[in-house]
Amino acid sequence: MRTRYRIASPFSIGLAIGSLNLGTADGGPISLSVKSSAGVIAPVVTASIEDFLSLGIGPSLCFVKAEDQPIVFDDRVDQYRQTKIGLWMEAELRVPRRSAFFATIDLTAQKLGRAELGPFNYKFIYTESTLPVTKVNFDNLAVGLGIGFRF
Repeated sequence: MRTRYRIASPFSIGLAIGSLNLGTADGGPISLSVKSSAGVIAPVVTASIEDFLSLGIGPSLCFVKAEDQPIVFDDRVDQYRQTKIGLWMEAELRVPRRSAFFATIDLTAQKLGRAELGPFNYKFIYTESTLPVTKVNFDNLAVGLGIGFRF
């Protein structure tokens, strides 16, 4: 979710708040499974050109979380959390320029760097396994497509 407040043409200030489901990594001899996610808050300064192109940038505060997915015989959950400071960058293109209806393409990039996660310990009947401490890159890029109405 993003909000913008125009302060002086062509500049706006705003706030971006969101969550990222970064997926699950599976594998290993006893089906190891680690789920990663992140929440982000970023104040953003945006410059717009005739409501056609806008570019924004700002610092971001990211809350990174990774947890193992317990299997049947192991009810213990290893969970790791970190707070990271990063960089939020966004670009938005709206076409056609002076029409009530428009299409938009939106690019959002976050530079968050790496976080150390783990170790994750698993036990299945008589088999034990450990996924060691791992550095995970949380940088990401999102592309959005949509339609809109100017009024």
